[in-house]
Amino acid sequence: MKFSYYYLPNSLVEKKMLPSDFAVAAFLYSMAQAYGNKNLYGIYVKVKQTTIAEACGISVESVARATKRLITSGVIISRERCVKANRHLGTYTYTLAEIGPRFFRVDRKAAKRLTAKELRCYCAFCKCKQNSSKMFFHSYSDLAKMLGMKRSELMAIVDKLISLKVIHKRYQVTSCGDFGENRYYVFEFVTGHIRKKCKKRTAAQSGPHKTHNPATPRKSLNLHKFYHHLGNLSRGYVKNCEKNRAGPHFMFNGRGNFDRSYL
Repeated sequence: MKFSYYYLPNSLVEKKMLPSDFAVAAFLYSMAQAYGNKNLYGIYVKVKQTTIAEACGISVESVARATKRLITSGVIISRERCVKANRHLGTYTYTLAEIGPRFFRVDRKAAKRLTAKELRCYCAFCKCKQNSSKMFFHSYSDLAKMLGMKRSELMAIVDKLISLKVIHKRYQVTSCGDFGENRYYVFEFVTGHIRKKCKKRTAAQSGPHKTHNPATPRKSLNLHKFYHHLGNLSRGYVKNCEKNRAGPHFMFNGRGNFDRSYL
């Protein structure tokens, strides 16, 4: 995928539709923003029905019925299918309505882990959250009324989303000691890598970086090795050379830094 998230219009959550219809519409918008193009009517994308069925966890027949209902509701503007040269039917091309100015963002990694009902609730939470704090504080009654489902069913889905670590629930306690409105935070999955911890090198393993003991004779310094590793000198070694002033081969300028122009 080109992006780790995609956009959905607010009207998609506000419309009364089945969870399977919502899952199909969300997947089509996701594919259209990643691989589709724009035309005069909206954005279009070519996807196989088997691909949609596998992504949404439903059958191919359910995908066909869902697309018909989405055409009736106005989410899908047109559905075309070409005929190949061997007289076989090709892949459907879906033209979706424009997203418009009112939209919200959905994380792809989180959406792939959810079922149709869980995805609809998760998208509603993404619509209700604040852009800065990623938090919303709607009650179960308000969310159930918006989604058109029972309060008990919504509570079970919220617990499932919390167990999947998609959202986080935080209890609020008022100054009187009573429980107030709960706060919900929507997580965003960030792609990264684990940085391998490097093994620390001792002074004996550092080669030319080891310090010189002033009690030892000056002839013990390996000047050939010093010039060979001049570009890899540490700041501590240069300071030690400045302190010892080891012969005419160690040239310093007036500011106390090592003068490499001599070489």
